[in-house]
Amino acid sequence: MALEVVLDREAARYFERLDRTTQERIASKLDALAKHPTEAGSKPLQGYQGRAARIGGLRLIYRFDDTRL
Repeated sequence: MALEVVLDREAARYFERLDRTTQERIASKLDALAKHPTEAGSKPLQGYQGRAARIGGLRLIYRFDDTRL
């Protein structure tokens, strides 16, 4: 079962300003992370409860629990 993906307000605004190709790459990565949040090429962050994943030149910072990413 995949987790529900929720973007905070600032992330959603940034996502909307990106070009379509970059949006599709991010959406694809988010789908993969929603299915396997620790296995989709991500690393734990030091000093912070969260993980980071690279998407080209961007870094996606996220947290997850039992239902949400």
